[in-house]
Amino acid sequence: MVATPCLASTCSRRRTAFTLFELIVVMAIIIIIMGIAVPTLLLNNLHDDTKVQGAVDTVKARWADCRTHAIEEGQMYRFAVVPNTGKFKIEPCDAMGNPTLNGPPEDENAGIVMEDRLPTGVRFGTKDMPVSSDGPENDGSDYVAMAIFLPDGTAQSDVEVTFGGAGTVTTLRLNALTGATSVIRQSEGN
Repeated sequence: MVATPCLASTCSRRRTAFTLFELIVVMAIIIIIMGIAVPTLLLNNLHDDTKVQGAVDTVKARWADCRTHAIEEGQMYRFAVVPNTGKFKIEPCDAMGNPTLNGPPEDENAGIVMEDRLPTGVRFGTKDMPVSSDGPENDGSDYVAMAIFLPDGTAQSDVEVTFGGAGTVTTLRLNALTGATSVIRQSEGN
């Protein structure tokens, strides 16, 4: 074998650009990383919004339950919450919103008492205590009457309840006269 002499133009030639194959490989890696990261970020926000919407739907249904029981049983019912938690309760009450029972719990005229909570991470806020999703829940607090439904199907007053989660704060309004509910404000959380 005879060695061929190195020509100046071929031996000292330096690479000055990327090949098409290298560019395609880098683009594919970037697309794969984005394909993993972006849906995760989007789903977290969508999940928070879905939980708040679920909380709104739950409270609308419980307000309808309160109203129905007040009409059917001929007694006042209250929807009470523990502020800055997800806990709520439906129960018979007096005109001041204090819980009452018309007899022993096994008596069919005693009324129902239902306790439940909002989805994890969603909390109630009131005009006096805004939603704080950063701090701990107020587990030791007492229930506060938010809405009192009268035997004629109306409520004592218009009510606004605020729900907060990690991503969204939503306010739900109850019209006292008609019992109609509407979402009046949605905004991004802190």
